[in-house]
Amino acid sequence: MTEFEFFMELRLRGVEQLGQVRLAILETNGQISVYFFEDDKVKPGLLILPSDCTQRYKVVPESADYACIRCSEIIHMNAGEKQLCPRCANPEWTKASRAKRVT
Repeated sequence: MTEFEFFMELRLRGVEQLGQVRLAILETNGQISVYFFEDDKVKPGLLILPSDCTQRYKVVPESADYACIRCSEIIHMNAGEKQLCPRCANPEWTKASRAKRVT
């Protein structure tokens, strides 16, 4: 299963951003089991919308939390900053989402 297929499966289960997910398991039958954080424990996370629905930056436009688009590492960056991800060295970021689940 590719990353794009995995994110599609998560979206079909109501996931908008990875900070909502406590645990996701790829089952032996190919299905995905998803366990969610309670709303008050949701963390900032990578939006898993298709790439044409999100903005990517190499230089961030404002001070905020940003998610690496490759590995989902979250770091705070200041406006005008440009840096490589400390986890995977990827240069592209998107603004981290704080969206809660809508059920």
